[in-house]
Amino acid sequence: MPNMKEFDHTWEIDYICPRIKLIRKAVKDGDYAAALDYLSTIQEKANAAKYQIDKLKAAE
Repeated sequence: MPNMKEFDHTWEIDYICPRIKLIRKAVKDGDYAAALDYLSTIQEKANAAKYQIDKLKAAE
């Protein structure tokens, strides 16, 4: 069984979900630099989570 605590720590869903709303607001306000920064952070988290999932899949 996967270590969900470790995965949750990597993915940080409680951090990412509010950032999605901030991206929308930043785009609406024309603050494209902030929107891109939020997107970059989410992309980093997604890549780290993908790496963990790939490791789990390979260990099966």
